Amino acid sequence: MSKPTTIVYTSHAREKFELLARYGFPITQQQVEDTIREPTLVIKQTGGRLIAQKEIGQHHLLRVIYRIEGQFAIVITFYPARRRRYET
Repeated sequence: MSKPTTIVYTSHAREKFELLARYGFPITQQQVEDTIREPTLVIKQTGGRLIAQKEIGQHHLLRVIYRIEGQFAIVITFYPARRRRYET
């Protein structure tokens, strides 16, 4: 799978930055893009969706749900998660 050159956010994904910050867990656009471009793990889902994940701290990782359309990665949503839940 080739690396996307441009990352685009759905309106839901753009709103998620503010929502997570309000709940005391700010995530930056750079963290989301780093997770897509240099993930620790990518999981293929139905409908062409992908879940990329990458560590963002001692106890958390970032999971980004997106799809590839040509040279675009379309970010659908993202969320922080406890590492122990998703790492084996």
